[in-house]
Amino acid sequence: MNLVFEKISQTLAAGAKLDIGIAGSFLRLSECQWPVTISLLKEGRVIGTMNNMLAGDYVQGVDFDAVWVVNGAAAQVVGLQISGGGAGSNRVIGEVSIVNGEKSRVLSNQAYSVKLQTVSVAGQLAHCQLFNPGGSGKNLIVDGLLLSVVNQQSISIGEYSTALANANAAAVASKLLGGAVAPVALPKYGNNAAMLLTTYLAMVTVPNASSVDIDPLMNSPIVVPPGRGLTVVSHTANYDFSCNVSFFEESI
Repeated sequence: MNLVFEKISQTLAAGAKLDIGIAGSFLRLSECQWPVTISLLKEGRVIGTMNNMLAGDYVQGVDFDAVWVVNGAAAQVVGLQISGGGAGSNRVIGEVSIVNGEKSRVLSNQAYSVKLQTVSVAGQLAHCQLFNPGGSGKNLIVDGLLLSVVNQQSISIGEYSTALANANAAAVASKLLGGAVAPVALPKYGNNAAMLLTTYLAMVTVPNASSVDIDPLMNSPIVVPPGRGLTVVSHTANYDFSCNVSFFEESI
């Protein structure tokens, strides 16, 4: 086999297929955030398929003359190293790579932001909600919450799995400015004499005329499956607040 060493990096849309017509005997998946499927071919025939491969996974000692890469459900950058004839690289060993999966989601119009605005009603508690309709086929992955108030109040965050009555005044916006917006998520608000939460995740107190970013309290994203709603509620009747939510959607 001739001396071969190729590094390939390609941005793939969700479900996209990349055909590579390079022969070798070693393949390493050097970059990806989400699992991919890789097939090796020789003389037009698939000689092996590897599912759920992640960065660092490799195949060696197998002669091939073409490679198929099939991306999963999320757009991302996929990097490959293909070599043969004794060529190779050890740069991956001991190297820590940060893959910007967030950027890929934004560019593929899967990342969103919305300002949930409540309305004060005498004797009632203000609620706002990011609701995922039943049968949507997607999970909502909430990776940021910013609470803002005029009057100091305590606010609870949790689950209420019935959609609130009112459509939010502000629509969901794509983080790709100018990009088409077609999320399944429904921004809602409503009022009730008592808290409607069925499950509590956190409670914060927001001082007068200020905002609180609760990301440090979360430590990890909140996943909202179909038929459930991430709901935020004031503890004080006749007070309103706003909640800025950053999220993306993943097919189930």
